[in-house]
Amino acid sequence: MLIAFVVVILSITAVIGVVFGSQSIGIDTLTNQEAQALAQDVLEDARAKSKSDFGAIINATTTATIDGLTYDQETKVTDISPCAKQVDSLVTWQNEVRPQKVELVTALTSPR
Repeated sequence: MLIAFVVVILSITAVIGVVFGSQSIGIDTLTNQEAQALAQDVLEDARAKSKSDFGAIINATTTATIDGLTYDQETKVTDISPCAKQVDSLVTWQNEVRPQKVELVTALTSPR
């Protein structure tokens, strides 16, 4: 009887661990998608600026808060040539356990 009780307790503990682990993965996936969308928005803005004022694409740092979570956004611009730039969009945030990041990179050219 005691052995059966211990087996039931261990099984319930394992199920609870799996359920909470799945919730954590779901939250990590959601925050990663939000960060990726922020990084993509930065690159789309840079692409739009490149068509009207290529010189206006510069390094920048901003912060966005979504659902109480703060994302730090950093845009790094590197001149590849007089008519081309590399734009790196880095978004970082802190979850309960560790720092996270998403980085997207693109190359833009002057339309002139």
